[in-house]
Amino acid sequence: MFFFLFFLNHVFAQELTPEKLNLTFKEGLTFSQDKDFLMRLRFRVQNRFTMTTENADDTTLQSAEFSVRRMRLRFDGHAINPNLLYRVQLSFTRGDQDWDNAQVPNILRDAVAGWRWNANNVSWVGIAKLPGNRQRVISSSAQQMVDRSLVNATFTIDRDMGIQHFSQIIPNVWIKGALSNGEGRNQVNKNASLASTVRLEWYPFGSFHDDGDNFEADLYREPKPKLGLGIVNSANQQTARTGGQTGKDMGKDQFRSMETRLVDLVFKYRGYSLSAEYGKRMVANPIINAADKLFVFQGEGFNVQTGYIFENNWEPSARYTKVRAGSDIRSLTQDVSEHTLGLSKYINNHLVKFQTDLTYAERDANRFLAYQSNWSLRFQLEIGI
Repeated sequence: MFFFLFFLNHVFAQELTPEKLNLTFKEGLTFSQDKDFLMRLRFRVQNRFTMTTENADDTTLQSAEFSVRRMRLRFDGHAINPNLLYRVQLSFTRGDQDWDNAQVPNILRDAVAGWRWNANNVSWVGIAKLPGNRQRVISSSAQQMVDRSLVNATFTIDRDMGIQHFSQIIPNVWIKGALSNGEGRNQVNKNASLASTVRLEWYPFGSFHDDGDNFEADLYREPKPKLGLGIVNSANQQTARTGGQTGKDMGKDQFRSMETRLVDLVFKYRGYSLSAEYGKRMVANPIINAADKLFVFQGEGFNVQTGYIFENNWEPSARYTKVRAGSDIRSLTQDVSEHTLGLSKYINNHLVKFQTDLTYAERDANRFLAYQSNWSLRFQLEIGI
């Protein structure tokens, strides 16, 4: 922040010209000086209202809440050389800071420096999203529903501290790899074990318009069919958290090794979009403390969602999600199915939009736990630059 204020002082001390100061919704507030330095300042806010029923048979509310789900500030650009890249992102709301799991205000989300070797190769070091499932890699600001799916919440490998390299090995095929601590963002590695992640991407019909594989909904109404396929394998050795890079701390001298496999696809054509993801996590001895219901989720899940954006930028959408618990943890948790209908109005693409969705959720009965079902309704206004 000191560096940011210092640079602003340097800029405003001089005569402002269009080359030095540029403000656009798409690129945020851009500060630049010759070719030596560029910084884009962006912010976004998600204001949300959520209400959930006790069960699906009546409308008695279990909860109703207004919240600022996310408020983030981001700086990115290059320094000294156009190929020397950097990105910093901060979060300012309780849910965004992982308070419940970390028990501290974890403000820092991204802090990475990168080097662009050429158009097809870039390396990064620091805290950033791992090359995991597509819905996680896509920003939470660029979703076609109010938030990501339960499959993402259950199987995501999220952010971590380490090194990453992205490379286009042949036309339309990318390989992305990472070696990281395995404990999540801004966390201390509690032993000498690390996590390795590899993602392979294939675009058989060529690249999407304007990186359209990195946001949901076909906002640019691709004139030709576009398809993206991805597969991920993440091996996290002796992690101290129940989700590897996410989740609760397992406790003193408690560690588990886990392997997460992810497959995803995205298809867009003339306003229609379809995306799907499959996740599976394997871990030996997943139960940490049965009395406290502390365990590593072992099982698999599938999510599929679709939408069509009309010329007036209204988009109805639908999602089906199923998460199945492994046999070792069925005494503590259940299979979950979610059926969701959504509606979005894009005022300025994903930067300014209104969204709502309605979800019917079911938790299957087993010999340990009874059947449960309920409804949830969410409204969200997002604004950013």
